[in-house]
Amino acid sequence: MNILFFLLIYLLFRFMVNHEDREERTNDTGDWRRQQTGSSRSRDGYYQNRYGGNAQRDFIEALLVLIAAMMKADGQPKKVELEYVKTVLKRSFDEDTVRKALLRLRDILKMNMDVNRVCMSIRYSVSYSTRLEIIHILFGIAMADGVVTDSEKNLVSQIGYAIGLSVADIESLFGTYKTYSSDNIDDAYKVLEITKSATDDEVKKAYRMMAKKYHPDTVAELGEEAQKEAEVKFKKLKEAYEKIKESRGMK
Repeated sequence: MNILFFLLIYLLFRFMVNHEDREERTNDTGDWRRQQTGSSRSRDGYYQNRYGGNAQRDFIEALLVLIAAMMKADGQPKKVELEYVKTVLKRSFDEDTVRKALLRLRDILKMNMDVNRVCMSIRYSVSYSTRLEIIHILFGIAMADGVVTDSEKNLVSQIGYAIGLSVADIESLFGTYKTYSSDNIDDAYKVLEITKSATDDEVKKAYRMMAKKYHPDTVAELGEEAQKEAEVKFKKLKEAYEKIKESRGMK
């Protein structure tokens, strides 16, 4: 099973937990969104109006808007991208939910949705780690046809910045999916979220921090398949570190 299945289930769980937390804070301290905007109208009120505040539907709607934007990034949506999305949805939701989601996606693909508004909603609705995982899913869509165009890469970056991700994390995402050789050593540094000016000790420290962040054990609760996928990414991290060590003559 693809790691996206486990990620999507995990993201949905985290979204629902955050949704409930916000409701509790609203009851205790007043309207949370009013504190952010100075108005009783919420930033993501569109989703509450459309689905009556249902957390699962809110999450699916927001995700579909970003998916649609990603599919249209390099022109017309491709069949392989749609099949990729279908696979992710089918592994995560029941048949009726998938059917409704695909119908809604078809409509969204014909519309000019306010992606920035959706990004702001996500930025204030879910944790940082969840937002980072959403970007991994969107980048997976970009990679579905085997080629990531500049327009797709730019959109991933724009969405990443809009939902509050750091420049280092976004560049690390791009670097993780590349093969390391003498002609792209810069990408290896990006994976470790450092620059060539870093000292050897800083390189080692960065590797230890990233290894802890992306170690397969961190997704153990998601199952064996998720751990296998995590091992692949962890291997990429080690490859980047070894490439840097080799270029510097480090031991």
